[in-house]
Amino acid sequence: MKYSFVSSCICRAALFGAVFLITNANPALAKDDNFIHFATDTVNTSLPLWYAEDNKLFEKHGLTYGETVVNVGSLGLQAIGSGQNDASFQTDLPTVINIAAGVDAVIVAVISKSNKGFGMVARKPFKSIADLKGKKVAWLSGSGGELSFSKYLEGHGASLSDFQHVNLQPAEAVPSLVTGSVDALWFWQPWVRKATALDPAKLEAIAYSDKKYYEANMILTVGRAFANDKPETLKKFIAVMIESIDALNKNPDVAVETLSRHLRMSPEDARAALPDWPMEVNLSDDFLKEIASIAAWKNKNGGLKSSPDWNKVVDPRFLRAVAPTKVVNFPY
Repeated sequence: MKYSFVSSCICRAALFGAVFLITNANPALAKDDNFIHFATDTVNTSLPLWYAEDNKLFEKHGLTYGETVVNVGSLGLQAIGSGQNDASFQTDLPTVINIAAGVDAVIVAVISKSNKGFGMVARKPFKSIADLKGKKVAWLSGSGGELSFSKYLEGHGASLSDFQHVNLQPAEAVPSLVTGSVDALWFWQPWVRKATALDPAKLEAIAYSDKKYYEANMILTVGRAFANDKPETLKKFIAVMIESIDALNKNPDVAVETLSRHLRMSPEDARAALPDWPMEVNLSDDFLKEIASIAAWKNKNGGLKSSPDWNKVVDPRFLRAVAPTKVVNFPY
């Protein structure tokens, strides 16, 4: 049963700001009352939550819920810090930044890892990273895109300093590429597809991220107090996510229809977007090492307010209790 829901439109944010709509501020935590308040984002990684709503999987597992609609995933995590939310999904870098800044949350699962989730689009005749050295390249400072670009370049014997950096949001960068104000851009999907589709005669995708270097994780975080006070509710929520993702993976046409309907995109665009984020609930020692490595990268390149002990942030107990085989080679 749904506690309350926002169906109104999402306000657009300028630069790094964004707004979110909260349906209902959580009351003081009760002992395992089967209620969870979570955030959904306006991207396809909220697909398992939408499927679970559409198919009453929360009710099946005995849960009631409230929902916060955000247009930037990290706002759900920030709302955990302010006591207005229990669970959120976001990628690595905003997870690191917000937890390091003091949001008292724990990581309980990864639900997806991007697949060619970032890429470079260049104006022809540029064909390679080497061709673009010294040229104007747009990416967003401090973002997961910058992290992925940095990791990609490290793997190819290059660095961010090899280019004239133009710091732009993707919606600004794409028109700049079309007009020739920049020579190339590096951003996350679907901006790579959007850019190349605008002028295929002049623009070409020349590079994509690779898991050998870095692909982003979509992370399930919950408030530490929520995890401590309502472990059975949390385990039921994880079970819902597993059941929803399993059903979507078995029925790609249903996934396309659900994504198309909730994001009001064409079925063709929805089908193209699905492979960006293959979904599978898991938690591994490789992820634990990776999140610590990302924190070290952020500290080197932008600084963090604190350096959390990630062994105390990544908590495998709840996923292990629900699906032991999905916790892989974990050190504790």
